[in-house]
Amino acid sequence: MQVVKKAFAHVGAVIRGMFFIGFTIQILLGLAWMCCNFGQVQDFGEPDTALYGGLFRLLGRSPQLMYLLQLGSAFLAGDLFLRSVWSSFAGERASRSGRERLWSLWRAFALLTYPFAMQCHMAIQPFSFMGSLFLVMLSFLLRSFCVRGAAAEAGEEGGCCAAAAAGSRRTADRSDTGICSGKEKACGHAGGRGLPSAMRVRRMTGNLVMAAVCAGGFILLSGAADGSGAEEPGRGIQAAMASRFAWPTIWYDQGSWTEDLREAVEDVLWEASYYPENMALLQSALEERVGREAAEAYYREMAEVAWRNHAPMIIRQIGWDLLGYTVTPVIFQLQLRGEAYDSYTGRNYEIMRGNTPVLTRNYVNYGCWWFASALLLSLPALAAAAVQGFPGPGRRLKALVCPVMICIICSGILVGVLTMRGAGLMDYKYTALISQLWVLPALFLAEEKEDSGHITGTVPGSL
Repeated sequence: MQVVKKAFAHVGAVIRGMFFIGFTIQILLGLAWMCCNFGQVQDFGEPDTALYGGLFRLLGRSPQLMYLLQLGSAFLAGDLFLRSVWSSFAGERASRSGRERLWSLWRAFALLTYPFAMQCHMAIQPFSFMGSLFLVMLSFLLRSFCVRGAAAEAGEEGGCCAAAAAGSRRTADRSDTGICSGKEKACGHAGGRGLPSAMRVRRMTGNLVMAAVCAGGFILLSGAADGSGAEEPGRGIQAAMASRFAWPTIWYDQGSWTEDLREAVEDVLWEASYYPENMALLQSALEERVGREAAEAYYREMAEVAWRNHAPMIIRQIGWDLLGYTVTPVIFQLQLRGEAYDSYTGRNYEIMRGNTPVLTRNYVNYGCWWFASALLLSLPALAAAAVQGFPGPGRRLKALVCPVMICIICSGILVGVLTMRGAGLMDYKYTALISQLWVLPALFLAEEKEDSGHITGTVPGSL
């Protein structure tokens, strides 16, 4: 058994070195790309959301000031999220020592310089702030549902056991009668079980309120709640379903429509079939001619006809969109070659490489390759860590369930909404932050814990 542990220890050490080198190269490339593009503006056009546009005007329409604000917000949000993830899993306070703080900064820079996220941070678009708010929202949710329970458990396993061991000789004869020592009572309070329930409820409520505020800010920045667009054509669920199901084959399915529907859109149907955005032309013409209520019935008809004729193709396209939003670097090259499906990827990449084409090509290609490599290397690294008892022999796998489920549920809701809003509209800028979640094991495993067999207890909510 010792030979196996030693072999896994060597494997883990090698992979940790690869993680450190791989992410450091990404950081250097990202900082170089940031410096080269700091004086430029990516050609995305004017921001089309009211809140972001107002903030941009408040800063005097200075792109550089907006870049600094977006970069700073993204760095702080990433650092907060990483510390919340670690605390929710290990149940220990984020260390402020010099060595640990350097590793914390390194991990935050690794998230900041993820290529598709860096493009958002250096653009006059709301996606950078949206990503930062999403990470902060996850942080507050982890504090509400995961950090408190993990910290309490760690406090019991670490603080209480240590106190009981220290006073065992003095309390041996009294322990048989069920009398607890003062230290045992004190450590029960430190573990979190002794805290007043009202205090725990206040902390959870406060974190949930902050998470809701972040979610509200995300929605406002996305423009979904802008009053000016509330009455625009195509804003309903039926219109989104028609775009999602019907657009790819809309020209070929018109023979299965009712005569009234064909007559209402015949002059814009050909143009609408060219690009996904042109569905707005069809929706505008339809609602103008028959009214919104009747148009919604026609939208349902279009979606039903498309599903009846092309259900396997629609399911396949939805699956591609889900992959595109969740693991963008894995299928990025397929999207550029047009082998997957219609999306905004090609347009986004052309804009990104407009000012520094060679550096952008190397930066993005390396980022995609390293993402897949880090994901694969995480598997043997996790196996090696498990054999060595990381992050402690008493740590249960259930400590992973809470943070993983929160990230999956929140990310799944966002990806689901984006996927069902229409076909051909996949835009990785909305979910650049979600792809980063896959590399969290690699970021944490890159650091060798000096005392991996011990988890220190902490008072819940101490972050």
